Amino acid sequence: QIYTLSLHDTLPISIKSKDESLEKSEFSSDILKNSAMINIEDLVINPNGSKGKRYLIMSLYIYLKNKKLQDKLDVEEPAIKDGLISLLSRKPMEVLSNVGIRENIRKEIKLTIENILQEKVLKVYLTKYVMQ
Repeated sequence: QIYTLSLHDTLPISIKSKDESLEKSEFSSDILKNSAMINIEDLVINPNGSKGKRYLIMSLYIYLKNKKLQDKLDVEEPAIKDGLISLLSRKPMEVLSNVGIRENIRKEIKLTIENILQEKVLKVYLTKYVMQ
């Protein structure tokens, strides 16, 4: 079986408040345009216990709030990739393929990156998530 999750350049730009009026979201396009960003493409992960017979291919975008951190993000890309591979390869296939806990995986990815960079991560978008 192959599971695919894609993001097609759609960003939440408004949410309803308690009084039903529309407000700008924390992650509006303007905020993301002024942030540091890196795209990590086609990260290949062998899940724990798969004996190399199963894998996850994943791509993601990482945003930091301050555009001045772009150089740091670029320099630390190998460490970020290594951290993500270490994090995700410890998880069994059953966990990685469970759509119900995908948000928890995203949160763990965010924390892993924050620990590596020692900076707050604004947003992580999973743009490819293919399991074979």
